[in-house]
Amino acid sequence: MLSPHGPNSSPQEPSSPCIDCSTKGCVIKLKGHPSRPDLVVLYEVEKGITMARWEPAAHRIRTLLPDLECVTDSPFNGDLALHATRPWVVFSQDTKGNRNNSIYLLDYETSEQREIASQVGQVNFLAFGGDEVVLAVISRASSYQLIRIDLDGSLRVLYETDRQLMSWAVSERLGRVFLAVGRRTTQTVVMDVRSGEELATLAEEPMSQETGFAMADDIGLLAYASAAPGREDVLVIRLADTLEERARIPVPGYVGFFVLDIDFVNWVDENTLFAVVAKDGLCTLRTVEVSTGSWSEPRVDGVGAFLTRTSDGVYFVMKTFTEGPSVQCFHGNAIAEMLPPAMTTSTPPPESIRYETFDGRHAQGWLYRNTATPNGRVAVLCHGGPTYAVVNECAGKLVDLLLAQGYHVFQPNFRGSVTFGVEWRDLNIGDPGGGDLQDVLFGGRAACRAVGSTKRPIILGESYGGYLTLLALTQQSEDWEGGIAIVPIVDQTYAYALYDAHYRRFTELLFDGTPDEKSALYRDRSPITHLEGLDAPVLIVSGRHDPATPFAPVEAFAAKAEALGKDLEFVPVDTGHGVSDPEELRRVIERAVAMLQKLAARP
Repeated sequence: MLSPHGPNSSPQEPSSPCIDCSTKGCVIKLKGHPSRPDLVVLYEVEKGITMARWEPAAHRIRTLLPDLECVTDSPFNGDLALHATRPWVVFSQDTKGNRNNSIYLLDYETSEQREIASQVGQVNFLAFGGDEVVLAVISRASSYQLIRIDLDGSLRVLYETDRQLMSWAVSERLGRVFLAVGRRTTQTVVMDVRSGEELATLAEEPMSQETGFAMADDIGLLAYASAAPGREDVLVIRLADTLEERARIPVPGYVGFFVLDIDFVNWVDENTLFAVVAKDGLCTLRTVEVSTGSWSEPRVDGVGAFLTRTSDGVYFVMKTFTEGPSVQCFHGNAIAEMLPPAMTTSTPPPESIRYETFDGRHAQGWLYRNTATPNGRVAVLCHGGPTYAVVNECAGKLVDLLLAQGYHVFQPNFRGSVTFGVEWRDLNIGDPGGGDLQDVLFGGRAACRAVGSTKRPIILGESYGGYLTLLALTQQSEDWEGGIAIVPIVDQTYAYALYDAHYRRFTELLFDGTPDEKSALYRDRSPITHLEGLDAPVLIVSGRHDPATPFAPVEAFAAKAEALGKDLEFVPVDTGHGVSDPEELRRVIERAVAMLQKLAARP
């Protein structure tokens, strides 16, 4: 059984059966409310990701959906929230990962569930905005919207823009929503929930893309990170009612490491913030005193995410190189483990490798040496995003699979990666698949030198990493033995035509223009343009319902490769942007293992 413990709990037998996360899954996302001690969680089970309510003090965690029904294929898709006083949970759900979400209200005491909005688009954020009001930030075909859903059945759009809505905060006390509008520079827009009136707009500033707003509604304070070019982040503190700036605190690094708002900073009390601070591919958790601007030493060396404030403290999901995910709580100036790690690994932590890349700059990456097979080939594993980073968290399933097949594994933080400064993060804007692809190539060579391998490396990746994989194999065929591309982009122009507003705006940012404005660049940086240069074996996995890397262009790529007689294996799966269905996953793993063995055997 679960054995949660913490600031206000004591071990006791639950009154009825609990979910055993150690055998059925692990908590991967948390949402609480400052006025409540309980939380709602997303946790992973065999067939996907489902939802539960957790009462730490009562030693009880219960599924909220019948038959462990799944709500999404990714914790970064959709959202969920607890009501301040009522036994209500609002959550989004899609179909096989298509991210066209419907929104539901669940009464967990009566188990009554009803749909309050149908297929509204991609839900980015959800919250209660009053006693019987639900607020949501969504992206649709051509715009982003802030919508208000009244539980009497009415829905109205409070705000609409063609710019990306990067983050938000809701003040139930003031009846206001704070929106971060725009990506490279961000404008804070304040909306009145009741009237839909735009109350205020702050001048644009280069707000950090890796963190969102942190609202302390009970004390009326708002915090966020500003990412000024050429220096580390600055935490900005404002009064929620007037937006008056109260403090601007330098950060010893960068707040968070992922472009989506997954709560990397939150309030402990009116003078203390708890934050994930990252630098050079390493994350720590620290506190900062607002009155003095002084930061603590790292309280944990590891990755914390989904920081959520409850009446008992700040809860978060924690990962390190050797453990994860666990659930921790910061309370009373100390961190307590609430749920033990769902897994531990015997894989030794990787070593950090810094190497000179093609233009004289220095890049960083993480190298897992395979001590069992020292003569093994190097596998270069590219992360997605690309506004992301490989940091100090436990190796994923793909790393474990590669090690088991005798490969050394190198994960480069190529340009576009976060935690290395705004300049490095933005170097691939206007140049996707250019300098970052060269960083990957030079990283593969550095990893081969480090392990003493004279064999050509293989290359793999998911999403943007799959895109780099196919660009490498079609344009640098003499440098790679082959590879695996999972949910890749293959044709930038074709994919753009299928995207909703979220992915279109992101693509426009990355290419610094639309396909009409930058047609030559879109064409040149599409793997399908260079398909005739593919001379090595490759396995491609693509989801039929994937909105981020659409299926139709990948299917066309595979068909053209077959017509050209290329050594390409195509594995379509009935999922979205990733593979969560157990049967589909088993099939993909079998095909991946066969490909890895084939590549390992090549001279």
